[in-house]
Amino acid sequence: MVGIPWVHLVGAYLLLGSVISGLGLIAKIRWSGYDKPIFPNSKTKVWFAIGIVLGVFFWYLPLIEQNQRYRQHILSLDVKIHEQERLARQLKTAIDSVQNDPRTLERLARERLGYARTNEVVIRFEARR
Repeated sequence: MVGIPWVHLVGAYLLLGSVISGLGLIAKIRWSGYDKPIFPNSKTKVWFAIGIVLGVFFWYLPLIEQNQRYRQHILSLDVKIHEQERLARQLKTAIDSVQNDPRTLERLARERLGYARTNEVVIRFEARR
């Protein structure tokens, strides 16, 4: 019983108990030879219905919880997808500007590579330690 959640056991117990009690009533009525209704009073009908509903509820409760976890995971993945799409747009814009704008290419060459035009002096400042 290690792999079976306790809610499944409770649901199965309630569902099985309701079905067995209902079948017991049917069998008792058929064996007795009387032509009585299956459920002798409305109280039995109500308890039978409550047992069935609770059994189904407890049977599907783990699936409902798993569905909620999946939905939360999907929402977090959607957030990550939107962040990656935003980053992709920024990178595409940067690539387009480097490929199509000579001023951007010149600025990057000056900043990162330390290039200068003829007759220009490059002064570098170092941060204090």
